[in-house]
Amino acid sequence: MNQINTVTIGKLIEAHREGDEQKFKTYVDFIVKAYEEQENDRAARIIRSSYTGDYGEQGKVVLDEATEQTTYYETGWYEPEILGSGGSYRGVTKASSEEEALQRLQKHAANYAHRITVYKKDGKTVKREIAEYDQWEKKWRA
Repeated sequence: MNQINTVTIGKLIEAHREGDEQKFKTYVDFIVKAYEEQENDRAARIIRSSYTGDYGEQGKVVLDEATEQTTYYETGWYEPEILGSGGSYRGVTKASSEEEALQRLQKHAANYAHRITVYKKDGKTVKREIAEYDQWEKKWRA
């Protein structure tokens, strides 16, 4: 599996500074492939279309009948970082039903619940939606 690291970014910048278009394209393709292997197709599309220059012209993904949709739920404990943006997740578990996920919240066995919907076409992820359950409003928020 390809990994994007500091050396990769450094080589990409080096190719740009040298004006070596072929070397630059090779590193762009490497980064796109790494994101695709991580099933982060959105990031891959952004990098690819930024390189080709059509990023602003792209529309949203249109799903058709040939798309497979899977929904699952994830619960666990989210702990925000002190003095930072972000945090860490621990005790993450997958649930196949909304009821099971919400029961974990009600029993205080978790402090967050996510509904994750994955859309696949021809075996590749084309879209991933994550909604978080708002415990105060008692509804899912995208």
